[in-house]
Amino acid sequence: MKQFFSDWRVLSVIAIVGWGAWGILLKFALKQLDWRAALLVGSISALPLALALGIGPFTWRFDRYVLFAALAGIGALVAALAFNRAIQKGGSLNVVVPLTSQYVLVIVVFSIIFFNEPLTWKRIVGIAAAIAAIVFLSL
Repeated sequence: MKQFFSDWRVLSVIAIVGWGAWGILLKFALKQLDWRAALLVGSISALPLALALGIGPFTWRFDRYVLFAALAGIGALVAALAFNRAIQKGGSLNVVVPLTSQYVLVIVVFSIIFFNEPLTWKRIVGIAAAIAAIVFLSL
């Protein structure tokens, strides 16, 4: 079972299902909850799981990587806040989700700049196809 959860493809599918459930469940929640309450409840409810997964043998030191993790958490919180507001302000999921999925472009650009990840023609075509799919889903 441990090998099963070590495969990046399996983990990617779990992420897709988790984010999909997040979007649908959040839409239900925001029918009656204020966006601030939904954000707070979601964050608090995730804390026990994060703590359970984080407990184990590791060394703690404050360095720039801890700072990167903190900034990533802040970025995720700001994104979740904006997503909550977009949904609560009347945005339909079939438009807001594809539109906000454009964050992938930011990651692709910065992964090329900071991590020297290759940009091949296959990837360019794949990115273009993904963008086209997002545009068509938003229509």
